[in-house]
Amino acid sequence: VILDGRERVKDYITSYSPPGMVTLIASSVHPAVWRAVQSRPYRAFHTFADVGVTAVGGGPTVGLRAIVLGHILGYRTILLHGFDSSSDGPTGFQQTLHVYGDRPDHKIDQIVEVHQRQFMTNAELIQQAQNFYPTVDLVERDGTSVYLCGHGLLPTMVQGDNDPSALWGLS
Repeated sequence: VILDGRERVKDYITSYSPPGMVTLIASSVHPAVWRAVQSRPYRAFHTFADVGVTAVGGGPTVGLRAIVLGHILGYRTILLHGFDSSSDGPTGFQQTLHVYGDRPDHKIDQIVEVHQRQFMTNAELIQQAQNFYPTVDLVERDGTSVYLCGHGLLPTMVQGDNDPSALWGLS
């Protein structure tokens, strides 16, 4: 699922997407991303509503939109891996900013605590955790089961049924 509108996302398609895999792509991506996907199977979706257009909602992150897209496409069991809303980061992280993956624009700059465990995260990932429950409630009301695997911030919240609005930064 591609939601990110930046040009560099075209490299994900050519580097990480197997040739026969169907790419689900937001209509609002950069033209270079559209050119990269043209030689592969894809399905487009809209992230905004307009006259005569149905938008796919689901929150501010690609992971949340992927849950809704899976439901729309008829999947009734969704298993999420790597959906932690946090980063392991370097050992001894306290006051330092570090880069999340290869994305220098996604700084991990906050520490939050859930069930007496601390997690390194950022505002975007906290927002994902806060929007997880409403998104899952939406698809579960219509018969889709969502399962979350992992040990990060979001799985810890779900395991303890923690109120996502209670997230707070410690740094």
